[in-house]
Amino acid sequence: MTRTRRARATVVATGSLALLLPAAAASAAAPTPVTNGTTTLRPTGAAYRTLKRADVAVLPIGVAATKGSRIAIPVRSGVVGTVSQLVHGETDGLLLRGEDGSARLTDLRMRIGRSSSTVTGRVDGGTPSTLFTLSTKRLDVRLASRAASRKKVTWKLTARGARTLRSRLGVRGLRAGGFGVATLTARLAAPSSSPSPAPGTPGSPTPSPSPVPAPLPPGAPATASIVSGTSDWGVKTSFRNYITGPIAGGKVVVSDGASTNADKTFRFGAATGTVDRSTGALSIGFRGTVYFEGHGSGDAAALRVWIRNPRVVTTAGATTGALHADMTSKDLNSGRTVDYPDVRVADLDLTKGTRTVSATGVTWDAVPATLTEAGSPAFGGFYNAGAELDPISFAVTTTG
Repeated sequence: MTRTRRARATVVATGSLALLLPAAAASAAAPTPVTNGTTTLRPTGAAYRTLKRADVAVLPIGVAATKGSRIAIPVRSGVVGTVSQLVHGETDGLLLRGEDGSARLTDLRMRIGRSSSTVTGRVDGGTPSTLFTLSTKRLDVRLASRAASRKKVTWKLTARGARTLRSRLGVRGLRAGGFGVATLTARLAAPSSSPSPAPGTPGSPTPSPSPVPAPLPPGAPATASIVSGTSDWGVKTSFRNYITGPIAGGKVVVSDGASTNADKTFRFGAATGTVDRSTGALSIGFRGTVYFEGHGSGDAAALRVWIRNPRVVTTAGATTGALHADMTSKDLNSGRTVDYPDVRVADLDLTKGTRTVSATGVTWDAVPATLTEAGSPAFGGFYNAGAELDPISFAVTTTG
């Protein structure tokens, strides 16, 4: 591109952004909030090819999802301005799984600026670090649709990111280089207008009842990060009894942070994620593994199911939620052992659970759970979709 064409492109992009902002702030390029969006990543490039040769799969985790050969990771918040930021969920991102190890890349945050653009994130919940550099230094703003986007954005694995993944995955030849090409989209918040009338005054909208009512304690922020917490879930009482009963003659083993309660249900710990106490939205991950084995022992057992790291997700004002987990099971018909990463195991009925909000946390008690279509094969086909699972309870402590 010639110098003249580059200058014209810069003028057009800057002008479009300025039109999105209030007149008093346009000259300062005040950032415009992002309400949602998507990062759609297609793995490709030298670093990815090295991983692929080593049989390392790149999979979605959290609310991220596979779309053909691409992985779509929702954008939860951010800003668009001279320096733009796109923030993904704390437990959403990429799972790199190989024969010699795995790595979870979560809490991904993109910074897109004039001098450089990067993606920071946590590897297996560790300290945030710069994992990727980006080939773009701006987003394209569309005034009419209140959107910002950018196509063909190259993600390049950094040297530090490569060192970390080499250690986690056991891939000695992994070096800094191309990891993928992404399309970035973001929805921009509408400009603020005159304040809405207070509830109860003429012209004010009638508030709709929340399906998850819970008053916010005075002085407590609505959205908060989780610092600790546990979840209690029995999976399915009849399944536990069958596994350890005289017919299956099997066993149940807990590990990786899970434990067994006195009533034989399971406790998962080390909660991470976020909650919005005003709307009920949350995304909370728990650590721990429960392994079920029956009708034989070890690899020869006909019935084998692993449930790892359950995660609960609800959206603002919803009456239903979702229970996800990383699962592995031995298919009862084919005998093959199949992985089901971050499968939606169960639908949760929030209208029948009990929610309690305090100044320092949120608790849900006895939320009914129903097996999903995706969860049925994850149980090896032992149950059909719609089967009633044990209710789930969890309590978390937040930053404030």
